Amino acid sequence: MAAIPGIETGSSDLKLDYLKLLVAQLQYQNPLEPMDNAEMTSQLAQISQLEQLESVNRSFDEVLQAAQVNQAAALIGRDVSFYDAVTDAVLSGPVSRVLLDGETPKLQVGGHLLALSDLHMIGESPLSELTFADRQAAAEVLGKTVSFNMGDQPALMGRVTEVTVRDGRPYVTFDGRTVPLDAVEVVSGSSGTVSEADLKRAGSLIQRTILYDADGDGRLERGAVSGVRLENDGLYLVVGDHDVPLNGVLGVQD
Repeated sequence: MAAIPGIETGSSDLKLDYLKLLVAQLQYQNPLEPMDNAEMTSQLAQISQLEQLESVNRSFDEVLQAAQVNQAAALIGRDVSFYDAVTDAVLSGPVSRVLLDGETPKLQVGGHLLALSDLHMIGESPLSELTFADRQAAAEVLGKTVSFNMGDQPALMGRVTEVTVRDGRPYVTFDGRTVPLDAVEVVSGSSGTVSEADLKRAGSLIQRTILYDADGDGRLERGAVSGVRLENDGLYLVVGDHDVPLNGVLGVQD
């Protein structure tokens, strides 16, 4: 059956249009030359097959989109290279987050938003997986006073305000200095107003991918937690260029 001009030819619309046309043909058919039942049945079967095929195509598109989102999320924290038309050079940098632009995932690399197809090369992840105990131990020193032995010089002391992970090794920051966690000794066990439960939860999220609303516009973003920062108003997770409040985590991806 030929397509009717001016009418969309989606499977559901096409089937409805055909049924309308069929009813009209039955109403005005010549009783002496009735329509061929076999032909009508064949046309209905073809339209049903078209409808099923479009349903399969839609399902495939949904699976493909989900695969692209998962592939993009897996690149968070990894170094990628890409061609920049403005500088006419191949640039590189770590993927700090993933955004959904319509149905297509975009990678945030510095000030660039890239599609998966824009990437030239993907490097190894700088985030080596820590054990659960390592992450807990790193977070639980937040807010506590530690000492750092500098050899022959007097030991340095200060309150830990941040823990981060670099090359698979936890580091702590106090008084503007960042040193390995295993190089400091806890002097004071007080974490101030921060509860131990919050410290443990923050530690469990280090090196995991979280969902959060960075701009307050209701659009979810994904990012790998590289550290935890202690501020006067509570704990913040370091996700790329963002500091996400601990209570702002909307989901966790394994």
